[in-house]
Amino acid sequence: MTHNYFCFRVISAVEAYMKVKEDVESNHSEQAFWTDAVGIINVYIQGMMKGWPNHELLIDALSQSQKVVLDYSLLRQLFPKWRNMHSIHMWLQHYAHYEFVAIDFVDEDSGDDEHEDLKAHISDEMSVMLGVAPPTMFERIQERKRLNLIGCRVRESRKTAAKKRPQTF
Repeated sequence: MTHNYFCFRVISAVEAYMKVKEDVESNHSEQAFWTDAVGIINVYIQGMMKGWPNHELLIDALSQSQKVVLDYSLLRQLFPKWRNMHSIHMWLQHYAHYEFVAIDFVDEDSGDDEHEDLKAHISDEMSVMLGVAPPTMFERIQERKRLNLIGCRVRESRKTAAKKRPQTF
């Protein structure tokens, strides 16, 4: 009887150990100091090269936002001076393996728009009110491309104007 009890306790301990070992192995956090240090330096250098905000600014802005999921539009709202879309996209890709990052980056040249249905509905309603035929899908695509082109031209003119303007400190 004592032998069975002892075997049962050993088996229970081994099963508990195996569960803990499996949890530790599935945890993606590194437990080696030098590996962590190299990773931190790597992210710091990568951030400098790609124009990412420093970690202190990110932590402050994200803790004040009280949002659960971080996406492209939230980053643009929190950091209005961070204008490089490619840089924001690279930041999102780098941190994509975390569950709080939502990869919803939408390139302005693509036809994907989260409010496309609403825009189409409003356009149809305006057409009815004005007494004209609603625009076709082709006309909507052409108009979106035209507006994107205008937006690009305006951004470029602002960039060149900012470069020509003397900086005062």
